[in-house]
Amino acid sequence: MNFILDAQAKAEVRMAQHDEAAARIDKQLQATANLLRAVVRVGARELRRLKEQQRLADEQRRITDQKFAELAETQRITAETFQAFMKSFGKSTNGN
Repeated sequence: MNFILDAQAKAEVRMAQHDEAAARIDKQLQATANLLRAVVRVGARELRRLKEQQRLADEQRRITDQKFAELAETQRITAETFQAFMKSFGKSTNGN
């Protein structure tokens, strides 16, 4: 009879140890889940920030390209005007 009571007491101690271990594991899992949620939030925030930076860079590139195109057109007009101006002098008609 003592053997049975002793075995049952040992089994209850083991069960209590398993319960404690399971509680520690649950606590660790909860901490890991909380950390993972925080990391995902930070990652999402960083992704939004990077997308906004990319959008601003794209907009700046578009504006720069537009300004270069305007500058090229102005340069073309200036060159044509200068050529016409130079041709207006032509050859001198006073015999030189």
